[in-house]
Amino acid sequence: MLNRLIFENSRNKFIYLSDELDILQKYIELQQLRVADKFDYQFSLSEEVEAMAEEIKIPNMLLQPLLENAIEHAFKPIAYKGLLTIKMALEQRCLSCEIIDNGIGLQDKVQQPTKKSFSIQIIKERLALLNKQHKIKSSLVIEPRRNGQPGLTVKLIIPFITAYD
Repeated sequence: MLNRLIFENSRNKFIYLSDELDILQKYIELQQLRVADKFDYQFSLSEEVEAMAEEIKIPNMLLQPLLENAIEHAFKPIAYKGLLTIKMALEQRCLSCEIIDNGIGLQDKVQQPTKKSFSIQIIKERLALLNKQHKIKSSLVIEPRRNGQPGLTVKLIIPFITAYD
């Protein structure tokens, strides 16, 4: 089912947020099975996002690689149960998405795999293209969590269009 959803949406530059959320949930649930339930997850959507999820269209496949990074790099080496939180809110004509994990963060480079991930670079290139095409300011910020908590916060600001645009 997940592969079918991804395949069906792969030809579209923008997809409905509701479809993206469905894909992300199925992806996370599949990963939970793969890593023997090593982490929990939660979505925290603003009321505005919930109300407009079937009207808003966002660029396809920007969020999944960020979730994959958290699952693969943040949770793999930890001895405790991880928590992945996906927060979404609207900011003018952009969707603000925070992906927060309680994994190893950036300070423990020794335990991280040596395989180089290109997903962040590819996302940055796509954002630069979106910025140029739509004359907007999308952004990606990766930073340690505040108050000394373990893990990272990845904040992605991306433009959206509505079904009426």
